[in-house]
Amino acid sequence: MRPSPEIGAVAAALLAEPDARRSASPLLSFAAVGPLSSALLAAGTPARPLGVLERAARDGAWVVLLGVDHAVNTTIHAAEWLEQRGLFTR
Repeated sequence: MRPSPEIGAVAAALLAEPDARRSASPLLSFAAVGPLSSALLAAGTPARPLGVLERAARDGAWVVLLGVDHAVNTTIHAAEWLEQRGLFTR
């Protein structure tokens, strides 16, 4: 699937890299490049798409938003799920 235009220029550029990988979820996918990308993205499955963020948090990753605001910050939904609370609404 092609990425949504709302993902921002940085994420679009990452996905254009020849060695970029993408997680398995068709609706909530993540992309990564580098030697650890396979292990990170394998944590995201169609049944558990936020598994990528869980794995990233466990590994001490940081979230950096470049060119987008919190309206597209998926890590907020992972925090909601981890805290077992309802989704934030606008």
